[in-house]
Amino acid sequence: DSTDLSESKPTLTVEDSQPGKLTIGFNKSISHGVNLYTRRGTETAFSFLARDTESPYVDNRPPLVAGALEHREYQAVYVLNDEEIGQRSDTVSGVFKP
Repeated sequence: DSTDLSESKPTLTVEDSQPGKLTIGFNKSISHGVNLYTRRGTETAFSFLARDTESPYVDNRPPLVAGALEHREYQAVYVLNDEEIGQRSDTVSGVFKP
């Protein structure tokens, strides 16, 4: 495969149809996985959420305000040999419903 990950970025999807979780789908191309980053509620910066090697990732963290609907955003970057490579994905979002 001649894919150049240094210029590539993952594609993300979010499914928010089930209470208590958001399902984040991603493609990993020829990488070993992705690092996922999130921003939720009133947070102003993205922070590391998880490294995942198989899609999808399920985000079932409780909301920052107990019982409240919460807007969450996600980005990802490819991981190859334990190092991030390429560009961050476009931002995708969903609404967490407790």
